[in-house]
Amino acid sequence: MKRAFPTTVIALTVLSACGGGGSGLPVSGGPGGTGKFQEYSQLLTDFYLASSGGYTSPSSLPSSASYSGVAAIGQGTLNPDAYFGDISMQVAFSGGSVSGTIDNFTKIPFGQVTETPVAGSFSMSGSSTGNNSLLSPAITGFASGSLEGVSDLMSFEGSFAGPNGRNGQLQFIGSSWIGFGYVEAN
Repeated sequence: MKRAFPTTVIALTVLSACGGGGSGLPVSGGPGGTGKFQEYSQLLTDFYLASSGGYTSPSSLPSSASYSGVAAIGQGTLNPDAYFGDISMQVAFSGGSVSGTIDNFTKIPFGQVTETPVAGSFSMSGSSTGNNSLLSPAITGFASGSLEGVSDLMSFEGSFAGPNGRNGQLQFIGSSWIGFGYVEAN
């Protein structure tokens, strides 16, 4: 089954690029505020600046690295709310393994700008591929878990840019959830 990318994640990505919704309201999260949305926006910007010179060559990736960042996950038209979770990930580029978690989720209900905590956690497991480009990712795997009671097994892939693969971009695709994540080396 083919799924369209959630309009919520696209809208939030566009808003993050321009600094928010322009309301100027002091909010605790979401566009124009602080919180996971703002961290996600900064990590997205950092990745695209790092990748403007191309992706890190596979031979320049470290043998292993720990990453942290934020995932933006949604359900598209089924549920237009946006969800943000913390990513903690360990990658053994030379050893072939990937493990990690996505947890500590917050939610920005559609049409609102305040983040509120919600229940959810995904466990990540995968492997490194020996590649690293947009079309041939450095890591692939699966993230299994649930968010607000909706379980899913999402596939993921990721590529890295910057010195020693400092910045990473992940894509998540499942039957219920879909989104992107941006990470930086610890």
